[in-house]
Amino acid sequence: MGVEPHKAQQSVFMAAATTSQEVGPADIKQIMYPDQILDLNNEYNPGTSTFEPKQDGVYFIIARLAYVPDVGTNYSVKMFIIINDENVAATDNDFIGAPLTNNNHVSVSTITQLSKGDRVQIFAQAITDGNTDPDPSLTHFEAIRFPL
Repeated sequence: MGVEPHKAQQSVFMAAATTSQEVGPADIKQIMYPDQILDLNNEYNPGTSTFEPKQDGVYFIIARLAYVPDVGTNYSVKMFIIINDENVAATDNDFIGAPLTNNNHVSVSTITQLSKGDRVQIFAQAITDGNTDPDPSLTHFEAIRFPL
């Protein structure tokens, strides 16, 4: 007698951004990922860039952006995974030195327990004005549930 396989609905989505977005020292800003690439369980809203799982479970969440500063020296970019208006994961990428001649790539990820209906969004802030790179291979957001 073997173990019966897990029969819960699969949950995975991937979205990207193909337009540039301003990021700067003002309030923390939600990063929009309006270009839905994959959504197996209809849980991602590209209009609000919000992932809302339809089932409880352990999820891996990752987001990335490429940041292009208006002034290329001595700055910091922060990214946040926000669940139900609470910060659950953050990263801070500092750049100090000569002008940066290409994009600064920043990513944030976590493995966390989500409940049905939780709202997952991505936010960012920089200490200098700049924009995200609209390349979808560089600016994307995804999540997947682990079948346990």
